[in-house]
Amino acid sequence: MLPALTILMDLIGILGGMLMALGDEGVPADVFLRGARTAFGLGGVLAGFMPRDFVMGLLKPAVFGGAITLTGSYYGLHATGGADAVGRATTRAVVVSSMLIFGLDYFLTQLLMVLLYNQQI
Repeated sequence: MLPALTILMDLIGILGGMLMALGDEGVPADVFLRGARTAFGLGGVLAGFMPRDFVMGLLKPAVFGGAITLTGSYYGLHATGGADAVGRATTRAVVVSSMLIFGLDYFLTQLLMVLLYNQQI
């Protein structure tokens, strides 16, 4: 679900940028979209057809979604003791998922920058 949400939000962001460019600067929509397409292609491609930013932008949300799912499932399945325990397990799952996302984001960015862009941060 997170990769689909990421694609939707990327499209909304591009649409918002186009509306701002049109409204503030008077840039026609076709010129904006042509420039966006060119900039997207200049980010580099992987295997001759897949833009690198696209790979990074969809791989990370998929990993984050897996981490959230596994964390929530683990804490939910190990909750015993009634509704109070379920509330505590939910709180723990949210906190642990948030910390996992921070850590995974750092390490995935490092790994993908080396693998996709051949550069160290």
